[in-house]
Amino acid sequence: MTDSDGRHTAILVTLPPMPPSGPTLDDGYAIVAPGLERLAAAELGALALTVTAVEPGGVSFRADAAGLYAANLHVRTASRIVVRLA
Repeated sequence: MTDSDGRHTAILVTLPPMPPSGPTLDDGYAIVAPGLERLAAAELGALALTVTAVEPGGVSFRADAAGLYAANLHVRTASRIVVRLA
């Protein structure tokens, strides 16, 4: 930023504190065709992901970023792997 005389001025910005480091777990959801929920749960379990609920049309699970990547790459019964934000 420059002032009216053309000199550069500095702006001090205070950033919020960083969150604690380490893996964070996200709530994932595998969307599957009706009838494939148990197969998808087995696939997620084979990837060492924690299955939290099996319901019609999908499977809820908990995973860190690496687990979400693995689910996207290796779960064949799911049409989509999504992360629940709210």
